[in-house]
Amino acid sequence: MKIESKSRNELKAYFRKNSIPTESNFADLINGMLNHKDDGIAKLPGNPLSIEADDSVQQKLINFYHDLEEEAPVWSLSLNPKSDPADASSDNNSGLSISDSLGNSHLFIESTTGNVGIGNITPKGKLDINGSLVFTGNSSTKISGASRGSRHALVLKGHWNELEIKGRVIDWTGTNLHIGYDNNHASHMIEMGRNVGHLRFMSGGGTTETMRVINGRVGIGTSNPMTTLHVGGSVKVDGFLNLSGQITQDNWKPASLINGWERYSTTFNSAGYFRDSFGIVHLKGMVKNGTG
Repeated sequence: MKIESKSRNELKAYFRKNSIPTESNFADLINGMLNHKDDGIAKLPGNPLSIEADDSVQQKLINFYHDLEEEAPVWSLSLNPKSDPADASSDNNSGLSISDSLGNSHLFIESTTGNVGIGNITPKGKLDINGSLVFTGNSSTKISGASRGSRHALVLKGHWNELEIKGRVIDWTGTNLHIGYDNNHASHMIEMGRNVGHLRFMSGGGTTETMRVINGRVGIGTSNPMTTLHVGGSVKVDGFLNLSGQITQDNWKPASLINGWERYSTTFNSAGYFRDSFGIVHLKGMVKNGTG
């Protein structure tokens, strides 16, 4: 920035004893002073220092330099920054902006809403960050929404609402990690045990366990899976079921039968004869020719 005004020492030389200042000397003196009307800066009695923005599109207030001999300021304050200073047709937005030497806004406070934008001049909320947000240090970080009864709301929103978390959903208390929809651990939907090493999935507001993963085994309908997959209930398969390895089953028992099934023989034996409701006979054991 080029400064053409005279220094104080140069001005003092014009007005020494027995000197006769010229019109040019007085002009240098006047031009070296701030003028409220011409320079847009004023300090009236009872009022703080007031600064008027320049007549540029971005309405700049103050430029900050390391050295006034530099061509461009390091930082600037403006009242109407542009979204893209390199594009004259880009939009402006009214507010207080801290911009870099290229005019890019780094911190912006919108006039109409009071919203704060970091890296953008169109903040959509109280704080809108265009870029990464990093928390470091040992102190805890807490984000809390407005209280609604005993709950606190926190919403993480993706582009198509693909992620929405409400309430105290994740809580590491004691030995377990709880993921649910309420402050009450009894209402958790997923629980991960730190000491036991299990992963539980719940339904019914956390009252019914539907699946558990523990010791490399998956239990559905049972909390103590005895095999790699242990189903405590009926299994329905639509389509082909491909199995490899051995298939084991419990010994047949003359228990009460359902779905119209009946025991075909008059006495129970290890072979086990059954007939279903469609009249199809099912045999357990080997069938071979014989007499008798």
